[in-house]
This record gives sequence, structure tokens and C-alpha cells, in this order.
Amino acid sequence: SKVLIDEWDGFTVNGFSVMFFLMQLAPDCKIYMIPVNGSKYMHVIEHPNEPGLACDFRQRGLVLPAINNTSIPNFPNYRLGTGYPVCDSNIVYVSATGSFVTPPVQEVRVWPNPAREQVSLSLSLPLSQGSTFHLFDYLGREVRQVNLQAWQMEMNTALSDMQDGIYFWKLKDEQNLIGSGKLIIIQ
Repeated sequence: SKVLIDEWDGFTVNGFSVMFFLMQLAPDCKIYMIPVNGSKYMHVIEHPNEPGLACDFRQRGLVLPAINNTSIPNFPNYRLGTGYPVCDSNIVYVSATGSFVTPPVQEVRVWPNPAREQVSLSLSLPLSQGSTFHLFDYLGREVRQVNLQAWQMEMNTALSDMQDGIYFWKLKDEQNLIGSGKLIIIQ
């Protein structure tokens, strides 16, 4: 199925239409699109995970300093297999020495493990937006959900009503998986 998010608005440069062509997901979580011919504009999908018009598609959302002729930058996912999210709009690179300084990795600690009456979660860095701790049983059914507010770095949740067993947890915000792991509960 398709959902129409916009139609070409008829904009041209020197008689050439600035239509839609190649797209690429960038590390800042936006999708950039070039037109089919040379122009100094790129279209931008600001929020690709939002459905329909909520994705905020902007024709000519990025003005380039020079004309680009049917090419798009390659954004390889260097963060695959690392502790960094593949796509994180909060990641900012600072280059004071000519080389990139990578941001610290978010560490999520869930303890004690094995747990008995309660489990605690702590973050190494505060999150700028709220997140949710999900606990699943071995069949993948969600058995507990706890919300963390923005900037909250610790939380506790009771487990006294839980059965013994192996559980799986995930900590997610609206767009990213922040951490995941296994939790053993012994009552």
C-alpha cells in the first residue's frame, strides 16, 4: 500500500524540474532526496518514522552551497555493531582537532540479576526525551511496562507478582532502542 505525502509543486530551475529521485537515510535520522537533474536543492523527510503527512516532507528543505548533479552523499552505517544507535538525532559530532570526537555510549544497567522482589534500572547518561522500560516473558508477551521521564536516570519496579523464570527487557524511546537484555527472576 502507498500513502501519498506530497506531490511535486511545479518548481523549476532554468527550465528543469526539481522533482524527486534518489533518497538516503542520514545519521541524523532524516531522509534526504535529490532531484533527477542538477540543482542546489535537496528534499527532506524530517520524521521518516511518522505515518503519512506527519513525516513532515519538505520540498527543497535543504539548500546546497553549489549545484549537485544527480548524486547523493553515501552515509554508511559505521555505528552498526557498536553501542551507538544506528540513527540518533541527538548525536552531534565536534571537530576541534580536525578529527571526529565520538559521543559517549549510553550504558543501561538492570540489576540485581537474578532479581527477587524488585529490579532497578540506571542510565550512564540522561536522555533528552522520555523512554519506556518493557519486560517480556519467554513467549514474548509484555508483562511489565514502566515509563521514564526525560532526564530521569534511575527507576525501580516491583517484581513480587512475577513468576520465576527468564525474562527479556528493552528500553526504548519513540525512535530508538536504547538497550536490551535478559533478566532472571527468582522468588
